[in-house]
This record gives sequence, structure tokens and C-alpha cells, in this order.
Amino acid sequence: MSEANVSKLGAQCVMTLIMGAVRAERFCDGALLGFFKDGSIRKWLERLKEVA
Repeated sequence: MSEANVSKLGAQCVMTLIMGAVRAERFCDGALLGFFKDGSIRKWLERLKEVA
């Protein structure tokens, strides 16, 4: 998920990535923090801002 190329994804796909990250936390403690640390969340939110 972190390496996904979001440059051509729509809002629904980007929201799916974000929800996947949140749900991953349920099964793996620290997963969400990892997505924040590697910049994935920022990248996804910036893309969401572009398409919205």
C-alpha cells in the first residue's frame, strides 16, 4: 500500500487506501504509525486534495 502510485487514482481509491491503513492497525499494532512515518498518509491526503 505504501508504494502505490496514486497519481492517477480517484478519490474513492485513495479513501480505500486510507481505510485500509486504519483497518490494518486492528491486526498489527503500529501499522498506522508506520504509514504516517513513511509519508504514505501525507501522499494520499495530497492526492485526495487534488481530485476533490
